[in-house]
Amino acid sequence: MPQYETIMRYQGSKTKILFGIIPALCLFLALQVTAMADGPQNKQAEEAIQSDDLDSVILHLKWYHQFQFAGYYAAVEKGYFRESGFDVTLVEGRPGRNAIDEVLAGRAQYGVSNVDVLLNRLKGKPVVVLAAIFQHSPFILLSLKNSGIATPQDLIGRRVMLMKGVNNAEVLAMLHNEGISMGQIRKIDTTFDINDLIDGKTDVFNAYITNEPYFLEKQGIPFSIIRPVTYGIDFYGDCLFAAEREVKDNPGRVKKFREASLRGWEYAMQHPEEIIDVILNKYGSKKTREHLRFEAKEMRNLIMPELMEMGHMNPGRWRHIADTLVQFEMADPEYFLKGFIYDPDPKPDYTWVRWIVGAALSISLLVGLSAVVLLIINRRFQREVNERRQAEAELVEYRDHLEEMVE
Repeated sequence: MPQYETIMRYQGSKTKILFGIIPALCLFLALQVTAMADGPQNKQAEEAIQSDDLDSVILHLKWYHQFQFAGYYAAVEKGYFRESGFDVTLVEGRPGRNAIDEVLAGRAQYGVSNVDVLLNRLKGKPVVVLAAIFQHSPFILLSLKNSGIATPQDLIGRRVMLMKGVNNAEVLAMLHNEGISMGQIRKIDTTFDINDLIDGKTDVFNAYITNEPYFLEKQGIPFSIIRPVTYGIDFYGDCLFAAEREVKDNPGRVKKFREASLRGWEYAMQHPEEIIDVILNKYGSKKTREHLRFEAKEMRNLIMPELMEMGHMNPGRWRHIADTLVQFEMADPEYFLKGFIYDPDPKPDYTWVRWIVGAALSISLLVGLSAVVLLIINRRFQREVNERRQAEAELVEYRDHLEEMVE
């Protein structure tokens, strides 16, 4: 019996020790994992602060130098990129050279594109959209006033110049909403030359509202504009993007580059004349000052700096655009957008912490249940011991009574 009591006391003390160790272990593991998660980021930040060398990166533009990319010129000119640790080279776009291809090939770290970046993502290309600069697409269909073409219905049977690729999605969606099929119009590949419209080589010309109307206004030629947004098709315009590997491998660099770019755009919208001087004097734009002013004025309506936060993106709107692309068989219905939209302030991933804490709590629960079972067994054994002791005492008393009777 003494040995039994000693064993039970040992088991009870061991249970108390376990109850004390498990919570401490949970807290220790959680702190360790948190430190592991934060450590690399803090280390990168310290290295960036200590380093005096500028990080050379290339931003590939969508087209030739013009006010369309004013924010990036401002970020260079006002030193926003340099303050963030970058030496940025701006590379012009042109026919036959696509910013998405340049970024994916590693010849540029960042690029400017329209919703073509979404189409490429839906087709499996690893691109990530960082910010939507144009809240509305500048894409329009332009016709001469004397042609009588002013609505989508007027396009039936007419020659229409269109760009290849995703830009046609806006026209397709607009025509679909108006009950018109692409087979009812005479599609012509664009020449990017507004004179083809003036000279009668096409009835309708694909254009940007920020650009081609200027030439017609300059020559005093009356014209009509068909805007997809008027018929319920509202796509984003120019967007800043990067390759997925850039976002994963250099999260700090992506965040800083995006922030510096948006600062540049805010400045450009507030000081358009200053940035026009920069474009003319340092980037050799082929446009006149008057044309750049026209572009800046029209862009303001697309960017809406007074109403929208610069670079704002709505995930639901991106999904709606994706659904539109799927509707016209330009993308797979089973698309997956996770990872496409950049999050400048991602929440720390504490999955491992939750897993470890959960496992530790499960162990604690098992230990607790075991302790309860041991306690119940201990009490039962104690009761049996007491009953045996009482029986033994009664036997001793009975024995003594018998001995007295015999004597």
